[in-house]
Amino acid sequence: MSTQIYAAASVNQTPLDWDRNEQNLLEVIDAAKAEQVQLLVFPELAICGTDCEDALWFPDTLRQAWKILVNVAEQTRDTSVRMTLVVGLPVEYDGQLYNVAAVCTEGKIVGLVPKLRFSRTPLSYDTRWFSEIPPVAGTMIDGIPFQSDFTAQLDGSNDSDRPDDSKIRVLFGDDPLPPTTDNMVYAVPLADVFEFGSYYRRAMSLVEKSRLAPEAVFVAANHLGNESGGSIYDGGNLIVGDGQVFVADDRFSYHPWELTILVAESSDNNAEHSENPQNGSTEDKSAFFQGETTDSATTDSAAECGEMEDSHSKSEGKAAFSFELPIDSRIDFSAKCGEFSDAVALGLWDYARKTRSKGFVLSLSGGADSAAIACLAEMGLQRAYETLGDDVFFASLGVIAPKAYRSERLVTRLLHTIYQGSANSSTTTRDAAQRLADGLGAAFSEIRIDEFVKGYKTAIEKVIKRELLWETDDLALQNIQARVRVPGVWMLANVKNALLLSTGNRSEAAVGYATMDGDSCGCISPIAGIDKAFLRKFLVWLRDTGPSCWRAVPELDGVLSMPPTAELRPSAYGQTDEKDLMPYEVLNTIELAAIRDRLPPREVIDVLHEKYPELSDVQIDEWIRRFFMMWARNQWKRERFATGFHVDDHNLSPKSGCRFPVISGGFARELRDMPRLEPR
Repeated sequence: MSTQIYAAASVNQTPLDWDRNEQNLLEVIDAAKAEQVQLLVFPELAICGTDCEDALWFPDTLRQAWKILVNVAEQTRDTSVRMTLVVGLPVEYDGQLYNVAAVCTEGKIVGLVPKLRFSRTPLSYDTRWFSEIPPVAGTMIDGIPFQSDFTAQLDGSNDSDRPDDSKIRVLFGDDPLPPTTDNMVYAVPLADVFEFGSYYRRAMSLVEKSRLAPEAVFVAANHLGNESGGSIYDGGNLIVGDGQVFVADDRFSYHPWELTILVAESSDNNAEHSENPQNGSTEDKSAFFQGETTDSATTDSAAECGEMEDSHSKSEGKAAFSFELPIDSRIDFSAKCGEFSDAVALGLWDYARKTRSKGFVLSLSGGADSAAIACLAEMGLQRAYETLGDDVFFASLGVIAPKAYRSERLVTRLLHTIYQGSANSSTTTRDAAQRLADGLGAAFSEIRIDEFVKGYKTAIEKVIKRELLWETDDLALQNIQARVRVPGVWMLANVKNALLLSTGNRSEAAVGYATMDGDSCGCISPIAGIDKAFLRKFLVWLRDTGPSCWRAVPELDGVLSMPPTAELRPSAYGQTDEKDLMPYEVLNTIELAAIRDRLPPREVIDVLHEKYPELSDVQIDEWIRRFFMMWARNQWKRERFATGFHVDDHNLSPKSGCRFPVISGGFARELRDMPRLEPR
């Protein structure tokens, strides 16, 4: 009977934060040693972080990363069980930069494996920095083999008949299986950015590979948390074999690392497993497996304060695994809502923690966008508090509060909301905003903006020597209201050293339905990657059901009782978003067809005809023309919006989603060539 113990580690790293990143790695290694792990796999670029951008070209970035690698390798010396670990970093060779997985054992770096296949999605800029040119066979760096097919022995044995004489090979996420897979353990370092369905695709890809190589084991490690702004990683380590998921860790953890472990005891090197495709369970015939997940006990701030708490949690399965394959959240609405909640809540918490911000400030209008953000910010704060504990939570944000004053109420009030009403605001939105803030336990304040608006209006009337009227100056009179709300809320954020949250969504960004330097202002835009049609449905789900790890929010009923409206025109105008634009469902359909699927206006007609047969041709014609003209006209706004979280399969950020010229022909010819639809 031989025992093999494999582990995958997800780590919440920060680009170029060498001290914290190294500490996370060393803590994981210590935990793995305690479990007598023989193979430990870290994610891609775990030493420096995945989002270093052009700092990857800085010579000192490479020096610092290599220095940490040497120290990490040293930790594998003199262990009770021979440990091999795989960890990622950037390495330069012959004037080219490579994304490398380093293989370390017995205190030495024994192999360097370059990643040579990169995805070509709008979110991926890897080829801007990293070479895909394979090194020549036999290439060495400082005496260390540098090759894509590097293989190491798991235990150093030369007896190939021994069941524990497995070989280790690095297999990056996009790599195909090599020709020979017998008796192989694949270390799979990942940097898989969260989006709807990504966990399902990751699991299914590994399961399919394991079906092609039934004697192999795949140990996959992914990053965790909001590393540096818009990209969120869910963790989601997986250990897979023989068409089954043996063990997986909890996703969206608030700890700085998670360690996922598989223990395999076997008397037969060719162990067979029967599989149940429905639930991924494994009936053990000749092997004993045990899976467990250990999470870290500290956060970075706790470590700085010398505070630690022993709060390991483990989930174990013996004799047979019954891990349900993940649900594809792209087609299951409840799963999609749950993932959205988890991702944005963790993303907000990490952003605040890593910037040492003492909470959030939010202009709460009583509408759907700000209401969703308020709920998700509170969810992040409360889950972090429950997970990390009192001392670690407050130390993470740099909040100094005597223990006697610390409470869950103090946590919730780290979100400060403010309602900025005008003569055009209704008591309905004001009451909806306060009801939600009170229900969440957030701080709530109210100011009136009428005097500020009047002051600017009077000043400009003196300049132009005429009165500003709604009949002639509609847009200017709307936008000044949005803009005068900004200085006060920024001032509040400055005073509190808090993050100002921007409330724009993807549908508004597509058509520029936002006031620049008004409601578009903020440090981070949590829902910029999601469309308004989904957001409304999400709020209904949140009101009635809510995340299993948190709660439902019945106080959303006031928000959901109203149609979306900017409340910038006098009430007599009956302003709503959809009157100004088009129904959000239609807007989202056009955006997906035109921008994600890259269809010209004439082909979008067929998409709308098929999906909305009840719409008139005249209405379809009007809305398609409106969308394309507004899209082209407002790229300059999208260039300036605050960083948004990537959650859907596409987004409109010029950096990570869709680039478009700021000045263009505005689809003039395409719209002219579009057949003019007549009433049917």
